Amino acid sequence: VLLLILFLAGFLIRLYSWYEVYIPQSNGIENRALWIQTIYYPTYCRLDGLLVGVAIAGLYNYLPSLFSGLSKYANVIIVVGLVILTVAYFLFSNGIGFGRSIFSFPMVSVGFGFLVLGAIIPNSFLYQWKSKILTKIAELSYALYLIHMGIILVTQTVLFNFSIAKDSNLTFLLSMVFCVLVALLLHYSIEKPFMKMRGRFLKKK
Repeated sequence: VLLLILFLAGFLIRLYSWYEVYIPQSNGIENRALWIQTIYYPTYCRLDGLLVGVAIAGLYNYLPSLFSGLSKYANVIIVVGLVILTVAYFLFSNGIGFGRSIFSFPMVSVGFGFLVLGAIIPNSFLYQWKSKILTKIAELSYALYLIHMGIILVTQTVLFNFSIAKDSNLTFLLSMVFCVLVALLLHYSIEKPFMKMRGRFLKKK
């Protein structure tokens, strides 16, 4: 119930941010920088993904019978997630209007939540599909999440000084390469050592 209340509260917070902060300050003119600062970046506007993840973890750990009952629908759940994400893409991929500000974030979070839920059910094809590449991407996912924006901005700035457009294919490719390299560095220099430390600490407990 608490998760549902917090999830619904996200709509109210984004509505308030849209009507009371973004619209007055933008004077009715689309302002991407202000939109990012007002709605996209603030944690209190973007709790949907965290709440969906906590809901899945709660279902997995505390409602095992219900989780087991979903086994026969594993692949259907994945398809539903793909459909939700596809609809979200076509509805909200362009512009920074009202619909995207209020509804796109929870819709995308729910879509990915269905994919994650389906993927952790043993009967699903994603669970049974073993891929070293996907496993490595999963290992690096949190590091990529933490550093991707900063690395992309730095890469764009440096390449722009060499007369390479910020939105060019070369800039995009190099940004992705540098993101992966920095994520690897972060993963092996910080994440893995501290995970081993955590394992030793919990073992003693």
